[in-house]
Amino acid sequence: MLFCDDEKLYVITKRITEGKYKLVRRTYHNLKTNKYPFADVVIMYFDRAKMKKSTFELIVKVKGELGQLVPILAVIEEGSTKYIFSVLEAGTFDYIEVTDTSQKYAKKIEELFLWGWYLRKYEFGKKRQ
Repeated sequence: MLFCDDEKLYVITKRITEGKYKLVRRTYHNLKTNKYPFADVVIMYFDRAKMKKSTFELIVKVKGELGQLVPILAVIEEGSTKYIFSVLEAGTFDYIEVTDTSQKYAKKIEELFLWGWYLRKYEFGKKRQ
């Protein structure tokens, strides 16, 4: 699932995931109303305005709805050290800056799905049969 109000990032993400994964896009308005389905992984886009607000609250809300083990990738518009640490501390698995390449973004998405698979398979340290 992609939480994103930015059309350009949505198009890039859709192109990367097409044919591999089902991409569900939701806006941050949907996050406020709790109108979004379960997802194996989540990508959250934080533009400058969202980075200045409480990113911690948004990430915690998603984890509260989808579970603590759902892997989240934060896409950050301006990645100061302070903001990067804040999204990682809030519970994202990784981050990428918008200025990075589409190839690097695609690799991060692949890694996110591998984390999701691993966490479902080895739920809480117990290998599922």
